[in-house]
Amino acid sequence: MLALQRHDFERWAKVTPPACYSIKRLRKDFKQVSRRQLYRLIHHFFDLTPQKWLDERRMALAAEALLKYGSIKIASAFLGYKQPTHFTRVFKRAFGVCPKAVLRRHRAPETRTVQPRT
Repeated sequence: MLALQRHDFERWAKVTPPACYSIKRLRKDFKQVSRRQLYRLIHHFFDLTPQKWLDERRMALAAEALLKYGSIKIASAFLGYKQPTHFTRVFKRAFGVCPKAVLRRHRAPETRTVQPRT
């Protein structure tokens, strides 16, 4: 059996489209380890549950997708959210500002970057 390392999960997150981020997909792609072992490895490497790790990875791409597409609806679909309202709630919780405000600010002459809350 191959031992999985942190970089294996990070590489998976880079090559897998954000809309496909799911525990089911993660388990399918890392079928060489059991479900429980997969949970243990993610917790060990990232100190998060698999779902929280996936959510965090998705939010890491959120501001970039929002500015790239210029639309909450398109960015939320790209990131795998079924409803733009759910994306808006999660985005606001992560960044402290709603996506609409980010788009408005981006379109304004003075552009600021959005950083996740720590």
